Amino acid sequence: MRSLGIALALCMSITFGGDLTVRAAGEPWSGILDASRAIDWSHAGIPGGIPNRTTICASLDPGSTAAEIEAAIAACPPNEVVFLTAGTFTLSAGINMKSQVTLRGAGANRTKLVFTGTTQCDRGPPPYPVICIKGSFNWAGGVENSADWTAGYAKGTTVITLSNTANLRAGENFLILDQVDDSTDGGDIYNCGVANGCVSQGSDGMRTGPGGYRNQRQVVKVTGINGNQVTITPGIYMPNWRASQAPQAWWPTTVMVRAGIENMTIQPVDGASGIDIMNAMECWITGVRSVKVAPPGGPGGGRNHVWLTMTRGNEIRNNYFYGSGGQSQSYGIEWYPGSDNLVENNIFQHVTSPMLVGTGSGDVLAYNFSIDNLYDPGGGGWMQPTHASHNGGDAMLLIEGNDGLGAGTDNIHGTHHFLTFFRNHYHGDPNKTANTATMHLWRYSRFFNIVGNVLGRSGYYTTYETDLATDDVDIYSFGQPDSGAVGDPRTKETAMRWGNYDSVGARSRFDAAEVPSGLANFANPLPASQALPPSLYLSVRPSWWGSMPWPAIGPDVTGGDIPGYAGHAYKIPARLCYEGAEIDPAYGGSNVRFFDPEACYATASPPPGTTPGGWPALFGIDTRILLVGVVAAVAFILFLAAWRSRRRRSDQEREGGEAPRLPPP
Repeated sequence: MRSLGIALALCMSITFGGDLTVRAAGEPWSGILDASRAIDWSHAGIPGGIPNRTTICASLDPGSTAAEIEAAIAACPPNEVVFLTAGTFTLSAGINMKSQVTLRGAGANRTKLVFTGTTQCDRGPPPYPVICIKGSFNWAGGVENSADWTAGYAKGTTVITLSNTANLRAGENFLILDQVDDSTDGGDIYNCGVANGCVSQGSDGMRTGPGGYRNQRQVVKVTGINGNQVTITPGIYMPNWRASQAPQAWWPTTVMVRAGIENMTIQPVDGASGIDIMNAMECWITGVRSVKVAPPGGPGGGRNHVWLTMTRGNEIRNNYFYGSGGQSQSYGIEWYPGSDNLVENNIFQHVTSPMLVGTGSGDVLAYNFSIDNLYDPGGGGWMQPTHASHNGGDAMLLIEGNDGLGAGTDNIHGTHHFLTFFRNHYHGDPNKTANTATMHLWRYSRFFNIVGNVLGRSGYYTTYETDLATDDVDIYSFGQPDSGAVGDPRTKETAMRWGNYDSVGARSRFDAAEVPSGLANFANPLPASQALPPSLYLSVRPSWWGSMPWPAIGPDVTGGDIPGYAGHAYKIPARLCYEGAEIDPAYGGSNVRFFDPEACYATASPPPGTTPGGWPALFGIDTRILLVGVVAAVAFILFLAAWRSRRRRSDQEREGGEAPRLPPP
């Protein structure tokens, strides 16, 4: 039995050990980041993941109209699928979705929706989208329901008090929380979006009353209502909510929930937006190729591929976005505002600004790849970053594991706080010469955490950091003003940097001088260890990762397949998918790729050599699975042997034991 116990213990250690271990209680950033500077990012996305719906309520073939597709969606029962078969659908109008319904194609390379028209989607002025996922029409300029938020402001609070709860339903609604901007800068958190004051072009996209501009926002799900007390999830993120700023909540009467777009190519009409997700919660886009190829003389690719407007907990993952107008307001995915959305494992090619956060909180942008961020003005030398924070109120975002050109947090429309950049590879664009700092943190970008990243490119970047300026060959640019305004020394002073590799010094820096341990507020103690967790929101290697190295980027990674970084960076699955895809001849010389996410992420394999955190494959099977099977078989054999041994001893004891007693005479 002792052998059996050893075998079972070994089996359990393999099954639940290594990268399959569920993280112990506590936050993965504990010991690295102070609790005042981070949150629980596991809330991002759809609880339980994207549903796998199997019942098809209607199947439509090419030749079907947008009206026929929309009618099938309207008639579809909850949790079922409208299926579009292989072929090209030419649609003269856009499509409006319904809650609890999936619109699914036969695959991004097989089902193509070519739009020659749009749907207004209650957006007001154009550009309009081609697919609309929206609840009732509720926006900053036309609020359906609102209330004063009178109690429950502390960070982490999950019960708040409102002056009324009209049209609010637990499990079906969310609240958009906001408060009036700060009037003065005390050197710490400074929410501001006033033109000619703390920003260069004025506030954009938030409510302007009551009481003034309201940049700071968080979108929370309502889980319970007891009188005027409302239970929310997750808890409050920011530590500066307070009664003096007249906090309020506002909400749509109806929220679009659990609608999904899957497995197709969409080609919007020139100048249109792609998919608009508005007043929506727990919706998704997956397996989609969105292609914008502007004809000669056309207005360009429209504003964005995906627009997240008043949203919470949606997922955009395993997609490929191609093309944009190459001008200002040409985006891949755009927030306006949203919370706890998960943007994961996407490819962006020829998109001006791949991920632009116009007010987000608690969102996770992870493991995305961008290349050729098209931007034409001024001769095309200006580099647009892969991640951009553009509007005021951004807070507590996690940007993890991305492979792209860089990050930029400008002060054009507002200020930003508590963004965390973890294990990203930012390397600039060899074809650009301006705005090329890999971490360009403009003024009023405060209390940022920059940990475990791999930054720069040998032969171009020659300056480690600049303060209150940039020389365009710097790894870090801190606090630079826009349009002649005064710079912000607090951008650098409040930044936490730990374990980042840069090409200028050709080393990973664990420097106590770059840890803001002496701040009066939101200080970060010096970490006691150089060890970093694989992820700040995932407890295990994700299933779509395959057997690639995990983690792929960081100071603790060795043997990486991207040259010039001392082995600290591997290509992430999205990059490998892009590089391995063939060009689709249907789009001429535009370099649009075929896209098959199932094949990409099911067959990803590590490059030759040792892969940290990864296990090799044998006969195409992950050796962890084989090893678990072998140990389980050994345990079963030992169990049988032990059982037979005990039975044999029992039989022997009965045969050689005490003789049975006879009854008394």
